[in-house]
Amino acid sequence: GVVLAARGRNRDEKNGATQVFWQVGARRARAGGSSGGTVASARYAALEVLAQLLEQPAYSTLRTKEQLGYAVGAGISEVDGAVGMFIAVQSAVAPPLAVAARIDAFLRDFDSELAKTSSVQLGTVVVSLARAKREKARRLAQQAGRFWLEVARGEYLFSRAEEEAAALERVQLDDVVRLYRERILPGGASVRRITALVEPAAGAAARREEGGLANVADVTPVDPLALRETLGVLARPRVDEDVDGP
Repeated sequence: GVVLAARGRNRDEKNGATQVFWQVGARRARAGGSSGGTVASARYAALEVLAQLLEQPAYSTLRTKEQLGYAVGAGISEVDGAVGMFIAVQSAVAPPLAVAARIDAFLRDFDSELAKTSSVQLGTVVVSLARAKREKARRLAQQAGRFWLEVARGEYLFSRAEEEAAALERVQLDDVVRLYRERILPGGASVRRITALVEPAAGAAARREEGGLANVADVTPVDPLALRETLGVLARPRVDEDVDGP
C-alpha cells in the first residue's frame, strides 16, 4: 500500500489523524446484453453490505473498547468513479502509526466475526439498504438532482437506485467474505490501500519514542497533488473493467 504522512501546522493541536482507504473498483459494470447499457456492480453491492456489517464493530472496538480517539468512523467513499471503504480515527492519545496498526489488528479479528454472520443479520442489512434506495424522491428538485448527478458523472444510469437495490438482493454472505478477504483484509491478494497519517505538531518530539512519524524510514511525506499523476493503483477504473471478477 501507499502511505501519505504529514505533520499538522497548528502547534496547539493535540489531535492526530489516521485514515485508511481501500479501493474496491467501479460502482457500475457494463451489461452483457444487447442493450449496451450499464448495470449496478455486484461487487459494489457486496461492499455496501460489508460496510454496514463492519461499521458498528469498528466503532465499538476502536472507540469504545480501545479508546483510541473520540472520532471514529467507517464507511464507503467514492472518488472519480473509484469506490472503496475507509476507516478514520482522530486521536490525541495514540500516534497515527499506532492507530494504523490497531486498525489492522481489528480487521484481522473481524474476519472470523464476519464469516459467522447469520442469514437473519445479512437479510436485515440487505432489506434496509434496498429499501433506502427504492425510497421515492419527495421533491422534484431531489429527483432532478439525482439525474443531473448521472449526467455530471457521464454514466447516465438513471435507473441506478433500482439496479443497485436488485443487486443488493442477490448478495450472498460468501460474496461479502470473499470481497473482504481479497480487497480489505491485510495480506489480501488484491488489496489497493492508501494510509494517510497526520501527526499533531503539539508534542511531536515526545511522540518520536512512541511510534511517531520521525521513526519510520519508509514513510516519506508525499505531495497529494502529485499523487494522481504517479499512482497507478488508484487510477480511475474503466467502465468496462471486470469489476465483478474474482
